[in-house]
Amino acid sequence: MTEFRHTPLEQQVQALQRTQQLGLDKLGLQFRTFGAPFNASDATTVSALQQTDELCVWLYGLPQEHIFVLERTGNIEYPVHRPNYEKFLQNCRTDVDYLTLQMHPDSWDAADFAEFARCIDELIAQGARFELPYSYFLSTREA
Repeated sequence: MTEFRHTPLEQQVQALQRTQQLGLDKLGLQFRTFGAPFNASDATTVSALQQTDELCVWLYGLPQEHIFVLERTGNIEYPVHRPNYEKFLQNCRTDVDYLTLQMHPDSWDAADFAEFARCIDELIAQGARFELPYSYFLSTREA
């Protein structure tokens, strides 16, 4: 589903507002981070996000001033949906301030979870710190 690519501004704003309201009603949470399904978005999404003040972080978003964009800086899945420890080691970047890792655990089996655990163990051994996107955003504002 590409509800944030090639769809009208009103539709995108409504989708964001519905999601925000569901988060409050069902979870008691105010969402601060947005990620488009399939990472599919367009310039209209930028405008829609400008109308949703609560959202501060955009995962894999389009560069802009209104919202903090976390770029794709790492992968655990090679190919998508399949964690691969060896390929993760070969491609893990050390020249960035943060790693964002998009994963799809709903499609994993036990072997995939084991590969994922190896990747996380490696990051822990290297002294990685784990935090939510919004927490990272706040830490960049404090520095």
